[in-house]
Amino acid sequence: MLTTALLQQQAWQFDWRSALMGAIVAWIIAGALYIRRHTLQATAQRLWKPIVAWRRRMQSSDEEKYLRALQDMLKGTLLFAPRDPQAIFAPPTFLAPAALPEASEDGLLPPPIVLPHTDLIDGHTRLIITGTQASGRTTALLMTVWEIARRGAAQEDPSPFTHFPIWLDLSYIKSLAPQYPTAVDRVAYLASLTLSAALPKWLNKQLKERPTVILVDNWEKVPAYERDTIAQWLAEAANALPKSLWIVAASLQGYGPLSPPRQRNSSQPLRRAGEHCYTPATNPHPNQSHSPTRYTNN
Repeated sequence: MLTTALLQQQAWQFDWRSALMGAIVAWIIAGALYIRRHTLQATAQRLWKPIVAWRRRMQSSDEEKYLRALQDMLKGTLLFAPRDPQAIFAPPTFLAPAALPEASEDGLLPPPIVLPHTDLIDGHTRLIITGTQASGRTTALLMTVWEIARRGAAQEDPSPFTHFPIWLDLSYIKSLAPQYPTAVDRVAYLASLTLSAALPKWLNKQLKERPTVILVDNWEKVPAYERDTIAQWLAEAANALPKSLWIVAASLQGYGPLSPPRQRNSSQPLRRAGEHCYTPATNPHPNQSHSPTRYTNN
């Protein structure tokens, strides 16, 4: 009886005044939120961004971690470290000597071929970029890593790149340990000296199992008396890695060990368009004295 009496006294009754007041307040709040929706959205994204980045780092593969570490390391080689080098990079063009014809009635060489930077990893498997100091050779190599990453992001394959990028800094050549017997082992070890976060064993596996782009910088820092030896083991590594693409940055002189005398349809050095350059036809061995043939920008 007591329970029934209490329930009857506390029975719910609709109060239309309170309901109307609550609806008005709710509409005012909704209107204020709608007016400031863009600001609130930007704030929410800013607060959520660190969480997304943390989750991405936790879920990223070894390949993605390697690519980020390589890009961070390469940013340090620039005069300043831009957040996105690709946003400020002005892609160069290159002059590539054309293949020699079977016969030439006038005795003249064919004009050089102009190539954009994006075509470097689509062309010949062994390339030499030549140029003077501060002409952008290292930057061209560096931005090839960003081009590989850009292509990887555009594909449906979950892999972050179509070609595995390897960076070799030949200024570390004196630190090359003698206990690595094969040319591929030496490439993996030298790459680990450049990027300490990468283990030689893991790099060796990637070199042997995947298509790779091997970017070689600072050839001119190799002592002249060691260049034949270094060029030989680089050639051995290239032959042992048939899926690999090699791009070497060198000065206008001293790359003779990397480039044998010119033959028809052989691989040839590239030069940045607009620079004076020496043709392998008149200069088959860049270490020797010669008379230059010069090209100018078209």
